[in-house]
Amino acid sequence: AFDGRSYWSISPAGRAPQRTPSGHLIGMPSDAGYFGEPHASRLLGRLAVPVQAGSIRDMAQWRRFTLVHLAACTDLALISVWSPTFLTELLQSLRRESEVIAAIVRGDTHARSTMSGLPLPLPNSLRAARLIEVATTSACDWQALWPDLALISCWTHARAQPWANELRRVFPRARLQGKGLLATEALVTVPIDFDGDPVLAPESGFFEFVDDRGGIRLAHEVEIDSEYELLLTTASGLYRYAIGDRVRVTGWIEATPRLRFIGRSGVQSDLCGEKLVDAFVASVIEATGLKFGMLGASPGSTGYVLVVDAQEATLHMAEVHAATVEAELCRNPQYAYARRLGQLQPVAVRRVCDPIAAWMRRGLRRGQRLGDIKVPSLATGEDVEMLVGSQS
Repeated sequence: AFDGRSYWSISPAGRAPQRTPSGHLIGMPSDAGYFGEPHASRLLGRLAVPVQAGSIRDMAQWRRFTLVHLAACTDLALISVWSPTFLTELLQSLRRESEVIAAIVRGDTHARSTMSGLPLPLPNSLRAARLIEVATTSACDWQALWPDLALISCWTHARAQPWANELRRVFPRARLQGKGLLATEALVTVPIDFDGDPVLAPESGFFEFVDDRGGIRLAHEVEIDSEYELLLTTASGLYRYAIGDRVRVTGWIEATPRLRFIGRSGVQSDLCGEKLVDAFVASVIEATGLKFGMLGASPGSTGYVLVVDAQEATLHMAEVHAATVEAELCRNPQYAYARRLGQLQPVAVRRVCDPIAAWMRRGLRRGQRLGDIKVPSLATGEDVEMLVGSQS
């Protein structure tokens, strides 16, 4: 993974530097700074995309600059992003803009003038031709563009799983490593191998596990296949803090449990007592096999709507998926009861073109970091309305 160059997406893209009232800089000059010296200095010389990307405020310009350097990189060996959708969206943009990107890589004067003031790779006509060859084939073999890519690090659990699987498909020779569970408050789990779920990081804090009956267990007392909500006590002052994440115990490494992140805790939607939560809805949508599926309260109606990607599901299949979701939701006895009483209408379905892109645009407008934008399984009616309205 470190034989060639690497691409890291850690810091927010498209944000101007900020300082606190006392003058402290918010953020870092480059993502390499997260590693501290002397690692940062060595890493800077191996970045596939120059640090100037962090100073570009226009998102379209940032994306094009990033894609030009990635396309020109002949020895890309490692990619580290947060959400796998961040990378899949970059790849889709690279395919859509392949002619423009190839022209800049080739050295076309007019094309390069659109990137005025930014450092560009040396002209490479062979590399430009390779990009066009890969991007214009129906299979779109991205591994052929970066044959040395050895490792992709990203989220792989909960609703990220279908998109992580998509990266496995398009990069069959690269290993995919899950990031584990990283909360703002603490590092919870770390990947330790490729074959199992990440392991609890016991030196990050003191962890307690709350079962569904409210019982408290310590790390050595949890049981395989059981689900828990995390409580965290840290040296920085948090005491028995509920970070809102649910995990499933999937095994052990010596005396330390392996944990799989399954979603957020707490009631997120409750139209008439059904109390749907993200973790449950994630399992419901997983039963459909959809890569993109989002359930939300239907605006102006007493029921839920399933949003699917129009490119992934025909109208007929979308209706089949909605029926599957309806049947799975009825495993929740309160949902089933509300349906029997007529309090809730059957699950409706809406097909949306490129819902991931619309969801990312929404996240950026709300000030989220591009690489941190997650696709939830359970959304609000406002979110559903936004996605459906993005087609008009």
